[in-house]
Amino acid sequence: MITASDKIIYFCFSLIMALLLQLISYIRHSKLSFGSIALNRIVLNVTYVAFFAGLIVFCVFRVIEPGTGGTDAYGYLLQFKSSVGDLAEQLTRFRGWEPLHAISLWIVRKFTDDYRVYLSIYYFFLGMCLVKYSTKYELDNKSIITSFALVMYMLNSFNTQRNIIAVFLGFYFIDAIDIKKYKKAILIGLIATGLHFSGAILFISIGGFYFFRYIKGHYYRKLAFYVAVSLVVSVVISRYIPMIVGSSRLSIYTSSSNVSISMILAFLFITVIQLVYHKQIAEDDELITLSTLYLTFAPMFVFQLFYSILYRFMLYSIPVLYVIIWKYKKMLMNNKTHMAYGLYVLLDIIMLMRILPFFFSDFSDIGSYSNVLFQ
Repeated sequence: MITASDKIIYFCFSLIMALLLQLISYIRHSKLSFGSIALNRIVLNVTYVAFFAGLIVFCVFRVIEPGTGGTDAYGYLLQFKSSVGDLAEQLTRFRGWEPLHAISLWIVRKFTDDYRVYLSIYYFFLGMCLVKYSTKYELDNKSIITSFALVMYMLNSFNTQRNIIAVFLGFYFIDAIDIKKYKKAILIGLIATGLHFSGAILFISIGGFYFFRYIKGHYYRKLAFYVAVSLVVSVVISRYIPMIVGSSRLSIYTSSSNVSISMILAFLFITVIQLVYHKQIAEDDELITLSTLYLTFAPMFVFQLFYSILYRFMLYSIPVLYVIIWKYKKMLMNNKTHMAYGLYVLLDIIMLMRILPFFFSDFSDIGSYSNVLFQ
């Protein structure tokens, strides 16, 4: 059972790692200097080491037992231990799992039976995704809550390992879209889908982004058309899901426990801001890319209303959502109107709605915490 001390540990870890991400961004974007280029490089390298060392020590060396270290963590450990034989046997054994996940388990298992080796590789790449966020964006004092929320959300990897790494690849996906390297974006989509089937949403996102940015027509008309088509297609497809998943599993898909009110409200509020401040958003290439990408997830927000398990698809909007909230808040601060202040407060409420559940419910899935290095 998770205790108050466990929650304090998770909170402190998330805050420390968020501050390290902020420091990396400050140095990389020359917002903080230590007197010389050489010293700046040394401090930056030390910060990188501290970030990855902290991530590995905290996440890899946690105790993983039934009921400890994450709800599904022990199951992942057993999967690693059973990844023996040839590759064909591995893919047959984990037929219900995505191939890239099964193959990665099998490759590491060929060299060692120590699960911590696999976890070290896993959290190194997960850390790279967070570093991508801190180096791509010029973070400031207003982004600390975004960095904190991202690290805290990353802790879900204790429970939903495959889904979280696929979601955090979104930062590389955003970067590929932003610099117009669409082949790279497709490759990232394939990798994400190979890790978790929900990564397929990134292909819908690529198609939607192309529609918004390159098909001629007024922005508002394209927005109305895309949302309308998303609604119709979602309703039509939803009628066939019972046939696809089977009646025995349908209750899992329709369980209300996974419905995310905060994600749906966030989508509505972000859409309103885009409509009201479209001209200002259009003046910033980075902001219009983020805004357009976020809208491409509209079909999943509609699907969520029918089948709650598709919440896993909605998660891919989180890398965009958390960054866009921080960016929009900066934009709204320059608009001295009551509406701007009101929307600013709403964005803060959305972030609180994303963070607070961790202290009341989500941490229960992450599980109680103890570390083998400090026992």
